[in-house]
Amino acid sequence: MPFLYVSPLLLGGLLGLILAIYITRHLRTLGVPALLILTLAAALWSVAYAFEILAQGLETKILWAKVQYLGIAPLPLFWFAFSIYRLGVSGWLRRAIKYRLFLLILPITTCILVFTNELHHLVWREISLVQLAPLQILDLVYGPYFWINIGLSYILLLWGSIRMVLGFLSSFYSHRWQILLALLAAVIPWIANLLYIFDINPIPGLDWTPFSFVLAAFLLTISLLRFHLIDILPIAQQKVFDELPDSLLVLDASERIISLNPAARSLLRAASSDLSPSSMRNAGQPVSTITRLQGRQLTRLDHPLGDWVQEAGCTKEACVEVSLGEGEKRQYYELHIKPISGSTSQPIGCLILLHDITVHKQDQAALEQARALLEATVAARTASLEQALERMENELEQRTLAEKRFADVVESAPDALLLVDQSGKILLVNTQAERLFGYNRHDLYGQHIINTLAPARERARQRRQLKRYIDRPSGRYSSSGLDLFARRKDGSEFPIEISLSTLDTADGFWLVFNVRDITHRVQAEEARQQLLEQVSQSHDQLKALTARLQNVQEIERRQLADELHDRVGQYLTGLNLNLQFVRNQFDPETDAALCSRLDDSIRLLEETTRHIRGVMAELHPPMLDQYGLVAALRWYCDIFSRQSGISTSLEGENLSPRLPLEVEMALFRLVQESLNNVVKHAKAKNVRIRIENMSKTATLSVEDDGQGFDLQHSDSSSNAPRWGLLTMQQRAASIGGELSVSSTPGQGTRVSVKVRRQHDED
Repeated sequence: MPFLYVSPLLLGGLLGLILAIYITRHLRTLGVPALLILTLAAALWSVAYAFEILAQGLETKILWAKVQYLGIAPLPLFWFAFSIYRLGVSGWLRRAIKYRLFLLILPITTCILVFTNELHHLVWREISLVQLAPLQILDLVYGPYFWINIGLSYILLLWGSIRMVLGFLSSFYSHRWQILLALLAAVIPWIANLLYIFDINPIPGLDWTPFSFVLAAFLLTISLLRFHLIDILPIAQQKVFDELPDSLLVLDASERIISLNPAARSLLRAASSDLSPSSMRNAGQPVSTITRLQGRQLTRLDHPLGDWVQEAGCTKEACVEVSLGEGEKRQYYELHIKPISGSTSQPIGCLILLHDITVHKQDQAALEQARALLEATVAARTASLEQALERMENELEQRTLAEKRFADVVESAPDALLLVDQSGKILLVNTQAERLFGYNRHDLYGQHIINTLAPARERARQRRQLKRYIDRPSGRYSSSGLDLFARRKDGSEFPIEISLSTLDTADGFWLVFNVRDITHRVQAEEARQQLLEQVSQSHDQLKALTARLQNVQEIERRQLADELHDRVGQYLTGLNLNLQFVRNQFDPETDAALCSRLDDSIRLLEETTRHIRGVMAELHPPMLDQYGLVAALRWYCDIFSRQSGISTSLEGENLSPRLPLEVEMALFRLVQESLNNVVKHAKAKNVRIRIENMSKTATLSVEDDGQGFDLQHSDSSSNAPRWGLLTMQQRAASIGGELSVSSTPGQGTRVSVKVRRQHDED
């Protein structure tokens, strides 16, 4: 007998399994995965519930009650998911679906708590058996989580059912049977659940809810298979309606707003500003722009659209052009009014479409301006063409005169002129050409210019040059300064300079040879070359003489320094000792005046000794021989700074390997002369000496921050050190160096000398 009671539940489970297999094989539309899981969950719930009723013993029944929750827990979620996928989503719901995996937390948590209920009793606080007629069922006292789960499940089920029913009823493409099946699918589970809750079942204590969900899934499958439910078309309709860039409104017969898209809401936003959020809350309405505007008469809104619609009327089709705003912010629209008729011929409302044509109006205005500008341009071009035509007529009239003038110009040219065609044949020559080559012009006409006027040894090369000139259009228009040799009628050869150009004609172009005798220039160049060779030899001699003179000067300086050291230095030292001895013979108290005079003499002698040592160092710095150029320059910079008061710095390290001694001495003298020029002319405060050691060269530079001078305009009468620079250039040249001077008035002077290192001279 119990089996008879549970047979509908088992039948529902079997039907659900068959239905799931059928859905998997035959349905490929939107929302099918949700419907498939919904069907399997309902089937599992129905079968597990049947086995719970048939089971014997409390523990077995509790086990099957727990198994039921594998179908009960996900069923509300996928019921709601099916309605979402079939009817579309918007707003926050669309964003929430992106995190749909988190929505599974509720059914997973429910199943975990059900199967571990003995540890916490959050789902069932007490479980016992109760006998109802032939059935023995569980009597459950529910825990707190059970009611939380029931509440959330009912919210999802109710929300999904309402969306499903409203979606079917509002669809323009729903059929009568389609609506009926959808309503039954949404209502049957609620009827079964209410019968169970209020205990008015035909079989007391038996819950028909799982079977009703299987039946609902069956009805939804029929709708999907037979009528395609609402399919994707209503969703596409709503998406197009929402994303339409034009403003679209639906009005009823009383001109009340039934529906409007976001573009229309944005357009009417000013009209809805009088409805504050507080007033909407007091009226118990949700605060949203669409709620504020839906149901209101368009003519009562503070917006010109109401006046336009009232003026055109909603009972007939109309299309007018309207505008909003002033000045640059003015917007233009095309207002379309389309009446909507019901089952009778009387309109039940109208469709309002506002199409923004501002860009079109602006383009039209720009097009008008462009057309006016084009007409003005065409008129100007026409006038210009007329003037050009008039000029051409004048030019044609003067062409004959121009040809005569051309012949006169050719004849009066100071150089020999020959006109040659592209094959090299002479077409025209002037009087100067006859005189230069010794031919009569009639003897030259028709002759090849190279074969006739070029020496035999030059003809092959000149033919190649002429062919290259003719074949290269980019360089054809002018070629000047070409030095060649020519041959006169008597066979004598002479140097010439040829300038080539082209003369365009109707048959192509002619070559114009401008020939000039450069015999005197060649002779002058030969003389000039000989003079340059002599100057070069003199320069080399002067360079050698300068080097020799400097070596002699250095030798004399060293000898003089040695003489001062060996004789004068010794004499001064002996004199100092004698004075010291005499000074010690007197009593400072009795002979105070004499002792004071001797002390002054000793100090004067010591000062003289120091000056002589300085002269000796300047004649030949001893540190240069022992420690090299950098040490000698650092010593001299200290002396120069103390004597002149000019801050002097030295940058650089010792040269390794060292330069030859004569090169280091020349560089040292160049620094001395540069610093002397700084003291005499620069009026500088700072001097920087820098030594740069390269792999092949060494560079020494002296740079000051003084007043500078103009190298281009300096002369001997100015304060600029012209003779000093000349001496420095000669000194640098004597060691094979390059001296460069750069100076700008007000920005200081820089003297730099570059010499090759000794190991690179080979």
